[in-house]
Amino acid sequence: MVHPWATNAMKLGDVLNATQALAAAGDDPAIAEDMVKRFLIILATAHADLNPAEVLQDTERLRTCVHRLCSGGLYLGFERIGAAARTFESHLTNHAPPEETALALTALNEAIQAALEPSEAAVLAWLKSSANSLTH
Repeated sequence: MVHPWATNAMKLGDVLNATQALAAAGDDPAIAEDMVKRFLIILATAHADLNPAEVLQDTERLRTCVHRLCSGGLYLGFERIGAAARTFESHLTNHAPPEETALALTALNEAIQAALEPSEAAVLAWLKSSANSLTH
């Protein structure tokens, strides 16, 4: 049987480092699945909230959102999101020029979009498959 994620394995591997997600969950696949599901919800909300035309109006809310994406992304293995959020957060903290900050926000939005592109089911199947291959 061919799994629905099999042809997108490289893409899913780019979205989620399943080994890191499992490590963050103490190598418990059920906990990892729950944590990944929760982070995907955070990503969907952030994607809607990070509208470039509006986002820079409430900097405190923005910093909170971006810090959550950075720490959660890196902790759970959504490395591209974590790195993009870290860059954007650094630009905000260090008062980088507006053009650089806008580019960093664009990169973060693109990383979020890439993570939301595969279905939740495909991401979770990738995680489960990775967990099975690590334990067998």
